[in-house]
Amino acid sequence: MGKSWVPLCMIMVVLGLAACQQSAAPTVVLTPAAEIIVQAPVATGARALEVLTPTPADAQQTAISATRLPPIDLTQMTGDSWFSISPDGNWTAQVQVAYPFDKNGVTTGDQYYVRLEVMKYDGSLNWTVLDKWSDWGLGYTIPANLHWRQDSRRLYFSEQAVAEGCLIFGNENGLYEVNLEDGYVREISGQTYGELQASPDGQRIAILSDKVIALRDFSGAQIAQSKLDFIEGDWQAGKLIWSPDGKMLAFTVMFNPCGPPDSSSVYRMNVDTGNLVALVEQDERVFVASKWLPDGKVELVDAAGGIWHIDAATRTLKKEE
Repeated sequence: MGKSWVPLCMIMVVLGLAACQQSAAPTVVLTPAAEIIVQAPVATGARALEVLTPTPADAQQTAISATRLPPIDLTQMTGDSWFSISPDGNWTAQVQVAYPFDKNGVTTGDQYYVRLEVMKYDGSLNWTVLDKWSDWGLGYTIPANLHWRQDSRRLYFSEQAVAEGCLIFGNENGLYEVNLEDGYVREISGQTYGELQASPDGQRIAILSDKVIALRDFSGAQIAQSKLDFIEGDWQAGKLIWSPDGKMLAFTVMFNPCGPPDSSSVYRMNVDTGNLVALVEQDERVFVASKWLPDGKVELVDAAGGIWHIDAATRTLKKEE
């Protein structure tokens, strides 16, 4: 349709939809996140940081470090990082990934490095959630889909498998909750694949997988489910986002995903009834739902990077200047 796939790919990266990496990864290797997180409790009083003494944890919980570990020399590797700020502005979660290639693409080793930290704004506390070297093989996983409980007391993240090919949206393996009060992390979704998003109140999980969108509580009990088998053609769905009041979900459907994508639809779902409504349908501007706004509108980003707002009730669409 005369659109450039490269700008759209970059928009996807900014939105956390896909990793447009240049590494060779013809297949996906899923590394169970529990192997990364499970470790003995660590609390080191470095740099006068507050050290919390975790209470006994159950089998699903693991204590994490209450200090910032020494920096690692990654100057000979290709790196990437991204962050997310809590709703109250008091916490920042930051991911750092270093790949075993120098700036010229020459291999520098057979392992890649991942670090996830949650830092308090006043500097009084840092949680080191992940700090790990892993083997670089036919695919790799990274912590992704960072989002928060509305009261800023919990951080959520997923293990996302990265591979080349037609995968536009993240292929996630399990959703994890970081308790910022006592320093524990637990898996809250079981070994569930797809795209996973915790609700703003931290009581439910939305799961988009295998052309089905479902709601579960943290115990695994299913609340609602809607099939997407009415959508025709070659497509992929992703980018789940909750409305601030937890009553609605929105997600994006990309058509011709091996592309470049030539159109997209954005749907909203009523979480009480499971009713689906198309906000935009197979639009050639290739919209991606970015976030819900407090006034009941959904922010959309088009393939050229333009910002649009659509009213989720009236479906009135307006481009922002």
